[in-house]
Parts: sequence; C-alpha cells; structure tokens
Amino acid sequence: MGTAKGCSGFRSGLDSTAMNTLAVAVALLMLAGCGNAANDPLQGTWCTESSGPRMMQVSFHGDAWEMLTMRTLNGLMAVEVDSGTYSESGSTITLTTTSSSCQGLQSVTKTTAATFSSGGGYLTLNLGGTAQQFRFGQFILDTTEIGCLDSQNNFTPNPITPVP
Repeated sequence: MGTAKGCSGFRSGLDSTAMNTLAVAVALLMLAGCGNAANDPLQGTWCTESSGPRMMQVSFHGDAWEMLTMRTLNGLMAVEVDSGTYSESGSTITLTTTSSSCQGLQSVTKTTAATFSSGGGYLTLNLGGTAQQFRFGQFILDTTEIGCLDSQNNFTPNPITPVP
C-alpha cells in the first residue's frame, strides 16, 4: 500500500523499476535543522504539510530543481515528477522544465517565473498568483507509481520523459 509519511526531517533513498515504480530503500539521513545554505535560501528539499488531496515536495540543488506532486490513489502513492534547471534574481526564480511525467499527456509549461520568500524553516512559492507554503524536510515515501495528475486529481501512469 502506498503512503507518504509526513513532511519529516528524513531523506529517503529511492530505487526505480522498469514499471515506473519507486520503492523507498531506507531513510538514509536526518537533515540537520534547517540545513539549507545560508547564502541561498532555496537550496534543499521542502514539502507541504497539507492534509488535502495533494501533497508536494520541491528540491533545489545547485541550479537544478525537482517537484513531486503526490496523492494516494487506490492504495498507491501516485507521483507526478517535473524537473529542470532554475535561475534566481532577488526574490524571483525562473524554472525551466527539462523532463516531466506529464509530457505527451497534457501541456507542460517549459518556463515558469515564480516569486519566493523564506524564513524560519519555511519557503513560500508564488506560482501564477497561487502561494504554496513548504517546510524544510522530505516525505518518506512507500511504494509509488510515476505518472501524471490532472486538475481533477485523476492519475495516468506515464514515464518521465524529456520536455522539448
């Protein structure tokens, strides 16, 4: 059965299979406090504390980003994956999507601008007028399946592929 255990301070190792399934191997390391780099408030992994139908996790490492959008569906954790590169200018970031598990199923926005603020172990991203708050930490995921979630939370299994 697929689950995501809270927005914890633990990082988990993921192994992928040919069936686009991810399984958590072990919780590998505990993140120290708010261990993101003091000179770059985005660096690290952040997750929502929402108990709604969708949970999100976003990671910024170097100039790369990855966002997981998750929901439990029929006993399985359905995960949409988007990733790419980003640049930062003041409180604005520009996300360029280079791969997505929605490619070929729905329109994937290649470049998106967002504003952000951070402090006290929290990151707020404002994408297109919708603010989403994240806490420093990472979900510990059980068995998951990769694919695409539409606006009605319907899930279609799909591999992660490049975005042209």
